Amino acid sequence: FTVRLMQNRNAAVKAAILLLALLPSAFLCGVHALNFRDESMSLSTFDRMGNYLDSQDPQGKTLGFLSLPQPFYTPHFRMDRWELLLVPPQKFPQLSRQELPKWLLVSAYQKEPLERFIERHYQKRIGFYPSALPLVRFRWKLSLANTPIELYQISE
Repeated sequence: FTVRLMQNRNAAVKAAILLLALLPSAFLCGVHALNFRDESMSLSTFDRMGNYLDSQDPQGKTLGFLSLPQPFYTPHFRMDRWELLLVPPQKFPQLSRQELPKWLLVSAYQKEPLERFIERHYQKRIGFYPSALPLVRFRWKLSLANTPIELYQISE
């Protein structure tokens, strides 16, 4: 009887260790599933940014892009209402302050190489970010779902 109890105890300890080892992966999978769900609904970061841009008065405002508008980098909004300016990332730091777009729309993928420049010349107006669970961050670089996107206004 004692040997069987010890074997069951060892099995319980092994099961607990296995559960603790797999729990972080399970939470991460849950966060990714949550963000894929958000991406397929009106909760996506791009849909929320598109709704925000559509609610603004773009009269006389130039909205800058770092690449041609495409679904991977660009939210869904009425582009015909804005004056759009395409500035390739390699030319962006070479522009004078007067040449910089007054507004800049960037996804997290585009922002990384220019982060210092953007933070030096622009103020974040609004950003939309992936869903998260307590203690579990969404690793957006591991997924194409619900990419963070931010709108910047040139600093005065």
